[in-house]
Amino acid sequence: MLVSVYMPTKNRAALLQQAVDSVLHQTHHQLELLIVDDGSTDDTPATLQRLAALDPRVRIFRNEVSRGAPVSRNIAIEAARGEWITGIDDDDTFMPERLQALLAAWQLLELTGASFCSLYTQDLYDDGQTQVASSKRGSLNWQDLFEFNAIGNQLFTRTSILRAVGGFDPEMPAWQDLDLFIRILKRYGAARLLDAPLYTLSVSDRPDRISQSKKARIVEAFERVAAKHPEVSGRQRQLLYLQIFGKLYGHRPDLSDARRFFGDGWHAGTAKRFVARVLARG
Repeated sequence: MLVSVYMPTKNRAALLQQAVDSVLHQTHHQLELLIVDDGSTDDTPATLQRLAALDPRVRIFRNEVSRGAPVSRNIAIEAARGEWITGIDDDDTFMPERLQALLAAWQLLELTGASFCSLYTQDLYDDGQTQVASSKRGSLNWQDLFEFNAIGNQLFTRTSILRAVGGFDPEMPAWQDLDLFIRILKRYGAARLLDAPLYTLSVSDRPDRISQSKKARIVEAFERVAAKHPEVSGRQRQLLYLQIFGKLYGHRPDLSDARRFFGDGWHAGTAKRFVARVLARG
């Protein structure tokens, strides 16, 4: 059972080895790691050539000019040979049993007749000093993701499903994962949780993180996601809008946000949350 793992990278030569090793040292050996170098100008190309020479399961691709992470991921998705697929960021790591556990969970759910299209796991958030485990809920449908991306940044599914929905949207300025997950679950059904922390997510501060990006990019991402699902209620759009002001980004609502938010009507629960974001400290 071949599993494809995609990883975009750019100018991260110093970080690659740990992420790559965590994939290649999986207890499930039938895998391929597709790494797409998105126009790196450091030692990344040479590092990737060396890694590919050491293990034939590593396949490398290169964009001579940077085209962005969504395009890079899509290149790997189209080239994938595995029946199943998932991703990893170049500064994160897999637990050794991650792929084996996901495959076993998939097979067990199929045997029980469960309705699902994808799997996700708990994460370990690593800030360089401590690790904290996530507490994700056991099942999600696409509407649930309007409130919060409880899946995280990686989903395990069939490669055919990822291709059928068109992969990542290169026009998304942010929320590329959230957008993709909504489209997958909307078309194919629920995602189920494998309740084990099998992915370590680096959350240390770095200037290239989306949390440091301008608010305008996040607002544009909201508009794009909302436009793709015009049938959702005003309350659901408000829940999606509230994600702009989550702890990850550090933004607080202003008057223009209030006009946009309440343009979708008055809903007591979401209104209370909006006011709480306005009054939040820090």
